[in-house]
Order: sequence, then structure tokens, then C-alpha cells
Amino acid sequence: MKHFHGRYVEAMERIGATDLNGTPTNDRTNYFETVPVSALDYTLWMESDRMGYMVNAHRPEDARLAARVVQNEKRQDENQPYSLPRN
Repeated sequence: MKHFHGRYVEAMERIGATDLNGTPTNDRTNYFETVPVSALDYTLWMESDRMGYMVNAHRPEDARLAARVVQNEKRQDENQPYSLPRN
């Protein structure tokens, strides 16, 4: 992020955000969070900063962490009875 320096999740939790998560599919990831109405302006500013300057914000260690999280979720899904493997 260009205008905010620090960890996004920690900043959002400080304003009372909950349920910060993402759901991956084969071609995209849907990110969501629940925030208090009083923090809507701040949340939209944070999201626009995060999305608007995403190209320069990614670090290799972030990509490795995200890949491990997705792989772990895939393993958990596949370990359920009658589950279908994801591609």
C-alpha cells in the first residue's frame, strides 16, 4: 500500500473489523470483512489504497504465505468424506 504503512489486518482489527477472510476459486479470490458503520469511510480508503497500488505492494514472502494457506485449505477440504478434489 502506498499511503498506509503497516499491516492491513492489524489496522482493520483496530477499528473493529471482524471476519477478515478470502475465498479462493480457480480464477479469483473474493475478500471480505465486516466493519462497523462508523468505519466505512476508513475501510473504503484502505481498500482503495490496497487495490490501487497492489503491483508494488506484493513481496515474495507474502506470496509464499498465501500459497501455504491455500494448500492447507485444499488439504482440509479433500480430507472430508465425499469431497471432490479442487483443481
